[in-house]
Amino acid sequence: MIEILFALGAAITAGLADPMIKRNIENSGRYKAIVYSFIFLSIFLFIGALLLNIKFVFPLEILAPFIAQTIIGAIGIIAYFKAFESGKVSVLGPLSTIYVLLVVIVGIIIFGEQLSITQILGGILVILAGITLAFEDISKFKFEKGVFYIAIAIFSWGYYYSFIKPLIFEIGAYMTTLALETSLTLAISAYYLLKKKDLSFPSKGASGIALRSFIVCLSTIFYSYSIEQIGAALTSIIAATSPLINIPASYLVLKEKLSIYKYAAVVLIVVGLIMILS
Repeated sequence: MIEILFALGAAITAGLADPMIKRNIENSGRYKAIVYSFIFLSIFLFIGALLLNIKFVFPLEILAPFIAQTIIGAIGIIAYFKAFESGKVSVLGPLSTIYVLLVVIVGIIIFGEQLSITQILGGILVILAGITLAFEDISKFKFEKGVFYIAIAIFSWGYYYSFIKPLIFEIGAYMTTLALETSLTLAISAYYLLKKKDLSFPSKGASGIALRSFIVCLSTIFYSYSIEQIGAALTSIIAATSPLINIPASYLVLKEKLSIYKYAAVVLIVVGLIMILS
């Protein structure tokens, strides 16, 4: 039983992190919230690597796929924060998990993986529940705010998590995360500096940004250790329940409320993801 605690920790911390994005944006502005969240995260991951005695390696043969991961990952992150600036976290957070379905599809097309009937049914369930979440009023074909940008994030992460495996096999899960998050920090900072955005240290809200980054760092560590304890499959299934944490966290932090249909859709997305990952 104790072996699943790391996976539960990953699910809980991931579910808590999303509502904090919106609060960080409100306090410090979107540009500073993005950049400094990744600066703090990179620092925490580096400290964690030292404490956990992680070996620092980076073979040059993975440079090309690493650069591709950085560019596409940065696009997804910028879109993700943009979505949260205007939309409901309790809608957009669970909706973003649909990227898992794209990872499965890429696995079928590129790697020749096979789908079971359970996984197919899970995929259908995720799509139907996702449609329910995405529309504010489906009769008028009116989307929830932020859905366009969350769609960009979903497709970005579909690529990102589909092709991250070779990097993990080469240098390990934690080192891959540290290297990519540091690279993403530099890429996103450079992008906003080129756009002449104010990236001075936030006079308000810096502690909140640092707190969220620490929680994300914990989520990464929990996830990595969980894979070692119970394997990637069971870890992924347990971590897929994070949207259920997102809902009460969004209410407590942001006072967001959804209709009963939206709450049901979030539950169905979690059920569908578990079916896909099982």
